[in-house]
Amino acid sequence: MFVAGLAISAGIGVLAMAGAMLWVLHELPLEAAAAKSRDRSIALEAADGTLLGRIVPLQLADAPRAAFPDILVKEVLSIEDRRSY
Repeated sequence: MFVAGLAISAGIGVLAMAGAMLWVLHELPLEAAAAKSRDRSIALEAADGTLLGRIVPLQLADAPRAAFPDILVKEVLSIEDRRSY
């Protein structure tokens, strides 16, 4: 009887903690933070302050499935299958 009461109390505690976390994180602007980080770049400077270059996020257009050889698609899928189990 004591173990059942302890299990119920633990379950209620877990649900209360999950509810508190959801309540606290509900107003967090995750989309705005992700969009802001995509627009960032890193400037590489020499010791004297001259700009050597700038690193920006890679932005490529999506390629159609027909652009990839069948063997490449099969190999990627086989690797994913092996790592999934």
